[in-house]
Amino acid sequence: MKKKQVTLLLLPLILSGCGNSTSTPNTEKTFVLNAGFVFDHKQTASGEKLASLLFDGNYYSFFDELTLEEPLVAGDQLSVTINNITEDVCFSIYPARCTVEGNIKDYSLSKTTIYGVHVDDATIGQTAENIKRGYILDNEYVVLDKGGRYVPLEDYDGQDLFLSVDKNKTESLCTCPEGAQCGPCPIYIAGLYAYNPRPSE
Repeated sequence: MKKKQVTLLLLPLILSGCGNSTSTPNTEKTFVLNAGFVFDHKQTASGEKLASLLFDGNYYSFFDELTLEEPLVAGDQLSVTINNITEDVCFSIYPARCTVEGNIKDYSLSKTTIYGVHVDDATIGQTAENIKRGYILDNEYVVLDKGGRYVPLEDYDGQDLFLSVDKNKTESLCTCPEGAQCGPCPIYIAGLYAYNPRPSE
């Protein structure tokens, strides 16, 4: 059977994450990969830096078909179950490049929540401190377009901002023991966008 390597691209995107090296056949493993931006490794020919949307900060490639129906957004979680794994290895460069060779048994995308913020009498950059106080940000950059151009939050001169929730941090850190009285959970933000990254919703 001819191998097919995943080449889903977004900002640009290749499925990403990291696994441990293995060579045991007929094994099965589920990868839970968290989408987020990396800002410091890619740039245009003119030197303009670009954001890349990766999983867990790494490139990940599979040798089987995988197609996402929805645009990938920072904070989304992708669950992929692979059986008959013959290779699961990451090369220690930055960002790491991880390869899994096996058959995809099942996969699903758990979509994050997206909040919109609008200001009338100022720019988002002028109200950056309010954004920082109201949310726990994974980074302080606003992604301007699908090409990956970005600016610091303080320099963003738009009046609309879209914030995508970090599902992984929300699910792992926003827990309240049974019987306890807990306050409201902070809102963990994985990505800041100048445009709605999932306009169908």
